[in-house]
Amino acid sequence: MEQTGSGSSVFTPEMFVNNFLSQKNISKQETGISSVVVLSWTAGVIHWFGSKTKAKKIKSWIFSNTYPVYQAEINNKKVTFIQVGMGAPATVASMEEMIVCGAEVFIGLGWTGSLRKEIKTGDALIPVECVVEEGTSPHYVQDASLIKPDKDIANIIKKAGKKNGLNITPNIQWTTDAPYRELRSKVYDYGNKGVSGVDMETSAMYALGVFRKVSVCNLLVVSDELWDTWNPNFYSAILKESFEKAQDTVLGAVEEILSVKN
Repeated sequence: MEQTGSGSSVFTPEMFVNNFLSQKNISKQETGISSVVVLSWTAGVIHWFGSKTKAKKIKSWIFSNTYPVYQAEINNKKVTFIQVGMGAPATVASMEEMIVCGAEVFIGLGWTGSLRKEIKTGDALIPVECVVEEGTSPHYVQDASLIKPDKDIANIIKKAGKKNGLNITPNIQWTTDAPYRELRSKVYDYGNKGVSGVDMETSAMYALGVFRKVSVCNLLVVSDELWDTWNPNFYSAILKESFEKAQDTVLGAVEEILSVKN
């Protein structure tokens, strides 16, 4: 595995987290970060998980004044549900900090745009390969062919999807820092090459997983279509129904992960 740069960082997530803990006079355990973490980019999604699992709302995490954080117990084991900042840099920085506090498994649940007409609003995707056009992952992994999800977690999510009536398709995902520069020429070109979706975080999250040796997998639901003219369906009934199944799928996957986790 080849990474960019060599030597140690002058500023590490351990430094940042330890400084926070010392200022607040709390332990890592009091942050509410568990070994299994479900993250998303919308507060409502995290509040749903918190309510569904009757979780405890955490107020001592670094960014809990900005983003909701919950810690629940499922099968007598803890799981964290947390909102993170949108985009690769913010998401990966938060994941780095959570890893310091003991996070080992990350499931990301969010939305994606479709680049191919056969991939419709409400379809569920697990990115298994990535086209890297964000600036974060090259700081972790240079070889894009290594940027993949954890296979075991992906299989658990797909299995849970079947139980919840959610058909999940493996796909190639384009991750970009510039959503308003998704050029028509790129959409056509990538779509013709089999790239199905576009988002702002996946490739960077997977690169971090490879670099830090933690398990990462994303489940994304198509919210808008880009393959012709932009077709936004953010508030459609079909997206609502599919995303509800995706939420139940993630909960089912978490239960399975926790059942086999020491």
